[in-house]
Amino acid sequence: MKRTSSLTRSLTTSSMPKGGDVKARLRKKLHDKSVALQEEARRVAEERDALQAKHTKETVDKIIELKILKAKGEALLVAS
Repeated sequence: MKRTSSLTRSLTTSSMPKGGDVKARLRKKLHDKSVALQEEARRVAEERDALQAKHTKETVDKIIELKILKAKGEALLVAS
Protein backbone atom coordinates (compact mmCIF):
# COMPACT_ATOMS: atom_id res chain seq x y z
CA MET A 1 0.00 0.00 0.00
CA LYS A 2 1.21 3.43 -0.86
CA ARG A 3 1.20 5.86 2.00
CA THR A 4 0.24 9.51 1.31
CA SER A 5 0.78 12.41 3.58
CA SER A 6 -2.10 14.39 4.99
CA LEU A 7 -0.90 17.41 2.99
CA THR A 8 -1.17 15.48 -0.27
CA ARG A 9 -4.64 14.24 0.64
CA SER A 10 -5.82 17.74 1.58
CA LEU A 11 -4.43 19.24 -1.64
CA THR A 12 -6.10 16.56 -3.72
CA THR A 13 -9.48 16.91 -2.04
CA SER A 14 -9.44 20.71 -1.87
CA SER A 15 -8.74 21.12 -5.58
CA MET A 16 -11.79 19.07 -6.46
CA PRO A 17 -14.93 21.13 -5.84
CA LYS A 18 -17.75 19.37 -4.12
CA GLY A 19 -21.07 19.17 -5.92
CA GLY A 20 -22.78 21.10 -3.13
CA ASP A 21 -20.13 23.84 -3.24
CA VAL A 22 -20.67 24.37 -6.96
CA LYS A 23 -24.44 24.48 -6.51
CA ALA A 24 -24.13 26.91 -3.61
CA ARG A 25 -21.84 29.21 -5.60
CA LEU A 26 -24.17 29.14 -8.61
CA ARG A 27 -27.20 29.77 -6.39
CA LYS A 28 -25.44 32.74 -4.75
CA LYS A 29 -24.39 34.12 -8.13
CA LEU A 30 -27.96 33.79 -9.41
CA HIS A 31 -29.30 35.44 -6.25
CA ASP A 32 -26.83 38.33 -6.57
CA LYS A 33 -27.81 38.89 -10.20
CA SER A 34 -31.48 38.74 -9.26
CA VAL A 35 -31.00 41.35 -6.53
CA ALA A 36 -29.05 43.58 -8.93
CA LEU A 37 -31.81 43.31 -11.54
CA GLN A 38 -34.48 44.12 -8.94
CA GLU A 39 -32.53 47.20 -7.84
CA GLU A 40 -32.10 48.30 -11.46
CA ALA A 41 -35.82 47.80 -12.12
CA ARG A 42 -36.68 49.87 -9.04
CA ARG A 43 -34.34 52.66 -10.14
CA VAL A 44 -35.75 52.68 -13.67
CA ALA A 45 -39.33 52.72 -12.32
CA GLU A 46 -38.51 55.68 -10.07
CA GLU A 47 -36.95 57.50 -13.02
CA ARG A 48 -40.01 56.74 -15.17
CA ASP A 49 -42.38 57.98 -12.45
CA ALA A 50 -40.38 61.19 -12.06
CA LEU A 51 -40.50 61.84 -15.81
CA GLN A 52 -44.25 61.13 -15.92
CA ALA A 53 -44.85 63.49 -13.01
CA LYS A 54 -42.77 66.20 -14.68
CA HIS A 55 -44.64 65.85 -17.97
CA THR A 56 -47.99 65.74 -16.18
CA LYS A 57 -47.17 68.97 -14.34
CA GLU A 58 -46.04 70.61 -17.60
CA THR A 59 -49.26 69.49 -19.30
CA VAL A 60 -51.42 70.83 -16.46
CA ASP A 61 -49.51 74.14 -16.55
CA LYS A 62 -50.11 74.41 -20.31
CA ILE A 63 -53.83 73.65 -19.92
CA ILE A 64 -54.12 76.36 -17.25
CA GLU A 65 -52.23 78.80 -19.46
CA LEU A 66 -54.53 78.04 -22.40
CA LYS A 67 -57.63 78.50 -20.23
CA ILE A 68 -56.30 81.87 -19.05
CA LEU A 69 -55.60 82.94 -22.64
CA LYS A 70 -59.06 81.75 -23.68
CA ALA A 71 -60.66 83.70 -20.85
CA LYS A 72 -58.66 86.83 -21.84
CA GLY A 73 -59.72 86.37 -25.47
CA GLU A 74 -63.37 85.99 -24.47
CA ALA A 75 -63.10 89.09 -22.26
CA LEU A 76 -61.69 91.07 -25.20
CA LEU A 77 -64.56 89.91 -27.41
CA VAL A 78 -67.14 90.91 -24.78
CA ALA A 79 -65.47 94.29 -24.23
CA SER A 80 -65.47 95.20 -27.91
